[in-house]
Amino acid sequence: MSRNVFLLKSWWLNAGDGFVKRGCHLLLREILPPEYNLVSVSMLGANKYSINKSFSEKGDFPSVLDLLLDDNDILILAGCILDSKIGRLTKKLKAIGKRPNIVLLGAGARSFEPNDVTATRNALKELAPDIIVSRDRKSHDHFGDLAKKSALGIDCAYFNILDNLPIDSKRDLTIRTFNRMKDPFPDPEAIYPLHSPFSLSVESSIRGLLRNARTTISRPILDKSIEYFISDDVEEYIALYRLASLVHTDMVHATVASICYGTMVQMHHKNPRVGVITEVVGDEVLQRPTVIDTSYLRHIVEDNIRVVESLLHDL
Repeated sequence: MSRNVFLLKSWWLNAGDGFVKRGCHLLLREILPPEYNLVSVSMLGANKYSINKSFSEKGDFPSVLDLLLDDNDILILAGCILDSKIGRLTKKLKAIGKRPNIVLLGAGARSFEPNDVTATRNALKELAPDIIVSRDRKSHDHFGDLAKKSALGIDCAYFNILDNLPIDSKRDLTIRTFNRMKDPFPDPEAIYPLHSPFSLSVESSIRGLLRNARTTISRPILDKSIEYFISDDVEEYIALYRLASLVHTDMVHATVASICYGTMVQMHHKNPRVGVITEVVGDEVLQRPTVIDTSYLRHIVEDNIRVVESLLHDL
């Protein structure tokens, strides 16, 4: 019997969001039976940014999802989506007669401040997901009890290892990408991928000005001695981390992508989401340039595939 599965995604204005959605897609292709129709669709249009005041005041955005909800059997959300804004999806679901099964994969919170946790829990209670597979232990401990079934899993970006085809580069390529701190040792010979090159064009004016000021202070955008990398295709960012010989970064998903492809990497910023990395591969990558054994990671990924497959089988 054919079933429709919708993988909801945010606009990938941050390359890390693209890594997450891509990994989740690879995971679902691995475990869904051939009679399941897998469709990717934006969750709520530009759900992450305020393009227009009239939209943001309504708290909702038009989406192709509006046209497809009546035909949906399983609704899957992936990534760092555990915050109060998930309540927008509840509003859409209440407008239809048939409620789909709701699955959150690699789900993580952006903040664990008490007020944020309370707001997120309230939104999740209303959404009432069938399955939550958390990407880190803190998210699992705070929100796992709000689904019919839950499990501690990993970030969906790790599933990019499922297409780990060898690509050789004739260039000794070093990547340095910093978003939350200044690069401690700038290198004009390195490539600097900008993970959020397009966000300013769609953010509200005040947010955009603040981000622009912060970016200008922390990163010399106009420094012509630096080789910056910008693309509108997440596959190019993935290729870059596969080809690199060394990555220095302060970003979670740049680190995860490097780990997946056996690239030597060091993460320089211990942000609140660092458990996404340390709970999977330990903390050595936070201390020095490190290559993670991809066979070890594959073992972890395969265990998580079996967990997700078992949970989805029960829907």
